[in-house]
Amino acid sequence: LEQTVSTAFSQLYLEKWINLNPQQEKQRIKHIKSAIQQINKFQLSSGGFSYWPGQFQFDEWITSYAGQFLLEAKMAGFVVPSNMLQKWEKFQLKLVKGLYMNTAWASSELPQMNQAYRLYTLALAGKPEKGAMNQLRETKLYLSAANRLAGAYALAGNKEVGKKILHSKEETKKASRTDVS
Repeated sequence: LEQTVSTAFSQLYLEKWINLNPQQEKQRIKHIKSAIQQINKFQLSSGGFSYWPGQFQFDEWITSYAGQFLLEAKMAGFVVPSNMLQKWEKFQLKLVKGLYMNTAWASSELPQMNQAYRLYTLALAGKPEKGAMNQLRETKLYLSAANRLAGAYALAGNKEVGKKILHSKEETKKASRTDVS
């Protein structure tokens, strides 16, 4: 699924970067539509997405990545099956709320980053989970999570908090460079 999404994602914005002739534009649109259809084959009944076809286990990162692509494709004017997005949103909310109640993930980078990416995609969908965002903000954030969480706050209409998160990480980097010298 990662390959399917990655090859189509950049094509959402290709016409903004280069001038496409009519044939190239037709191919770009065809490829994006095909990717949306392919992604549908990876969605599990739970709403999450599997990494490989035929798998019955969802992958946290690929679920957020595929969801982000689908949302941005929809915003770019492509038809995305509403039931696919609805199942995905419900699944993301379920994971966010499950982790919101259980903070054991907060001190580990990969789970923290996955939670921040989920929160970012939900904010992109217009459904920010502010309680979970605030909870994550109160932890010692890894840079990968901080960047995504800052984006979630910006999308949710609170750019100042997003800037504060990024600024605090920049201050941490400066302090650690000063401590070494």
